[in-house]
Amino acid sequence: METIASIRTLAGKDLNLLVVFRAVAETGSVTKAAHLLSLSQPAVSHALRRLRESLDDPLFVRGKSGLVLTSHAQTLIEPVKDVLARADSIFARASFDPARENRVFRLAASDFTASTMFPRLFQKLRAVAPGIRLDVSNVHRNVFDFLEEGSLDLCFIINNVAPKRFRSVDLLSDKFVGVMHKNHPLASSATQPQGISMEDYLAYPHVEVSINDSRDNLLRKKLHELGYERNVRAFLANFASGLATLEGTDLLMTIPRRLGASFIKMFGLVAFPLPFDLESHTHIVIWHERTDNEPGLSWLRQLIVINSQFID
Repeated sequence: METIASIRTLAGKDLNLLVVFRAVAETGSVTKAAHLLSLSQPAVSHALRRLRESLDDPLFVRGKSGLVLTSHAQTLIEPVKDVLARADSIFARASFDPARENRVFRLAASDFTASTMFPRLFQKLRAVAPGIRLDVSNVHRNVFDFLEEGSLDLCFIINNVAPKRFRSVDLLSDKFVGVMHKNHPLASSATQPQGISMEDYLAYPHVEVSINDSRDNLLRKKLHELGYERNVRAFLANFASGLATLEGTDLLMTIPRRLGASFIKMFGLVAFPLPFDLESHTHIVIWHERTDNEPGLSWLRQLIVINSQFID
């Protein structure tokens, strides 16, 4: 009830009177204040009279070099400046200067995103915004809640499965490929133009990466439509750990093509085309609609989009 009463009290006040008060206090003249505010002198005098009546104080008296504050007005000037500064920050869209900014942006991304998109992004940030820091966490089942409550700024996911209250922009499209270790029994077949057969693909055990703790992904849905099911022996939280497990085993793994290009040499892998058609997937970045016009995040999103255009 106290808050409602305060709102009702403020609703009857004209905060523009405080703007006039500050202008007169800083110039020591009604005429100069009128010029500063692009108002007529009678309008400033009228506003000053209203404020005097409201506060029951003359506020200004004549001095040797112009109008000077009364004792009561002297106690008001700093609070008035503070109120006007806060009001200005509410109504004026903040500026964002990357070169001068010191700020942490909180992102959620898979190691696929980190390995394919972040190297170039970090290079650009170091060049144009050295004070910017990125706090990157894994994609998990609570990312939408974190975006909504403001503890997360951006999230990189595959395809748009976000609720309508979130905004998104496409970054790049990619296809899936299969990978195995170079010493896998099927390695010689995998390097042939026809790749491996569907029978071989299903005969060997698989490693699956479960982003966002989900078992409901594009690959699993496609195989279900075809009436097939893989023998998945391990569910892992990121691609790098999955690829590392392939060494010395007969395991297979299905991954985004661009990720394969980054890690094939590192882990001694062989890539092969899938023995069935699987639609391309789109990598997107999402954010809450609340931050649509936030200058810093708008700048970072634009940088991410531009950066993604240079990924092979």
